[in-house]
Amino acid sequence: MNEEKIEEILKRRDEAMQQYIAGLIEESDRKTGALSEEFQGRLSVVAEGVVGLSEKFDFLQEKVDVLKENVDVLKENVDVLKENVDVLKENVDVLKENVDSLNVKVDHMEGTLKEVVHTQKIHTEMIGGLMESNSEVKIELENKADKKEFIELKEIVLAMS
Repeated sequence: MNEEKIEEILKRRDEAMQQYIAGLIEESDRKTGALSEEFQGRLSVVAEGVVGLSEKFDFLQEKVDVLKENVDVLKENVDVLKENVDVLKENVDVLKENVDSLNVKVDHMEGTLKEVVHTQKIHTEMIGGLMESNSEVKIELENKADKKEFIELKEIVLAMS
């Protein structure tokens, strides 16, 4: 009997162990399922974050590409501006040379003008003197000759000039 009792005790013990192990497996399955759901939820949140970051990265990459293109255009524009500035500098140098040349010509023309004005003044004085002499000659002629002779002399003088 002892053996039967031991076997029954072992059998009950075995059944209890199997129930205990089944309970542990069931609890483990429940905990694993809960952990799996929590992990999947967290993984879903991380995946959404990664998708959001990826979209932001793509957007920022597009902006960077546009900025690179704009910088390239700006570089080209700066190069063109540098060339234009060089051309303008050359034009300014040519203009300076032209202004210097014009200043020399103006100085020469001023000297010539002064000479012309001086000559004109001398000629005006000479003409004034000749007019006075002419008036004096006319008066003397009128005094010395009669009108008819005066007219004849006048015609002779006019013909001579």
